[in-house]
Amino acid sequence: MSDGTRQSGGMSISAIAAASTVGTTIEWYDFFLYNTVTPLVFNKLFFPEMTPLAGMLAAYTTSFVGFLSRPIGGVIFGHYGDRIGRKTVLVLTIVIMGMATFLIGLLPTYATAGYWAPAMLLALRVFQGIGIGGEWGGAVLLAVEHSPGARRGFYGSWPQIGVPGGLLLSAAVVSILSLLPDKDFLSWGWRIAFLLSAVLVAIGLYIRLKIMETPAFTAAQQQRKIAAVPVVELFSSHLKPTLLGLGARFIEGVTFNIYGVFIIYYVTTALQLPRQVALTGVIISSALMIVMLPIFGNLSDKVGRKKMFGVAGLLIGITSFTRPPAKLAHSHPSERIFCAKPSTPPVISISMKLRCDRRSSSMFEIAAMRPLFKISTSSHVSSMSRSRCDEMSRCVPPCLRISLMS
Repeated sequence: MSDGTRQSGGMSISAIAAASTVGTTIEWYDFFLYNTVTPLVFNKLFFPEMTPLAGMLAAYTTSFVGFLSRPIGGVIFGHYGDRIGRKTVLVLTIVIMGMATFLIGLLPTYATAGYWAPAMLLALRVFQGIGIGGEWGGAVLLAVEHSPGARRGFYGSWPQIGVPGGLLLSAAVVSILSLLPDKDFLSWGWRIAFLLSAVLVAIGLYIRLKIMETPAFTAAQQQRKIAAVPVVELFSSHLKPTLLGLGARFIEGVTFNIYGVFIIYYVTTALQLPRQVALTGVIISSALMIVMLPIFGNLSDKVGRKKMFGVAGLLIGITSFTRPPAKLAHSHPSERIFCAKPSTPPVISISMKLRCDRRSSSMFEIAAMRPLFKISTSSHVSSMSRSRCDEMSRCVPPCLRISLMS
């Protein structure tokens, strides 16, 4: 019987993997929705009396608490998952996560409730972290324990699709709501994304209740091999691989959340680009990750998990230290670049910044395309007309790049 039609408790493994994916997508939508909204809403509505930077740090601190509470959820629900079953725990986690997310959508802001508002926000974020801590491992375990031995990498990757799937869904919903005028978005628009969780959780519960308990847990129950305190047995009998696994997770966990969470703040604040630009970038990268996960999961069944994870970790390290040129990364979004064909190979580059009319905050930056040596000068002109600036730009040698930032 093929893997796709292999029956496990009346359901094919493909159906179980798909059901696990839907469930994890819903829960990660809830978890990442908080992260997505943090730099756009929470800093303004829950920490308005702070400076913009302090308010942003405070908002991200509440988000970080969700990550701190995840191990607590993993221990609690991991314990009960080994005692009462994977399915029961996964039903509990989706309810906890859904309720916390829905209630965030109903929270009063600082303007209404004062310091109680961020306190309640923080408490609900803790419950989100506990819920996702029990959800993720349980969902992967559900898929893997139903899978045939030779295809565990492939089917185990499907619940993992819920991570970028949830991020994509949350970014897409917020991006659509961001089309509202800023006043409406900050007043009530952002709440819709959180209240939508009630509908998603209802769908997830319907699917979860149809999945049978895993054969591995059923066999352990029948053979009375249920550990009294699973977490104690884990660290007493499997300490080294557990610690190695925890350490290895830092590699992709930290990198993923930097590019999936903090990048929204960086793009909208440091680069001053519209929030739709940041959200669209997150959506595209998440879609790519969704496609690649089952491909690499299938490949891990052929080359091995250790080798696959090692190569992936190395590539993450290399790409993390790759960034665009400083001038490009920090240029203003309305920058226009004019580039003429170089008549001769540039040997020396002269970089000159001219501050034109302060009221228009215009600036010319002139730099060679491929410099071997660099000489920089800077001068500020307080009362130079914009037409004069445009006139000066036409005098630049053809081998140089001209950027007009307005």
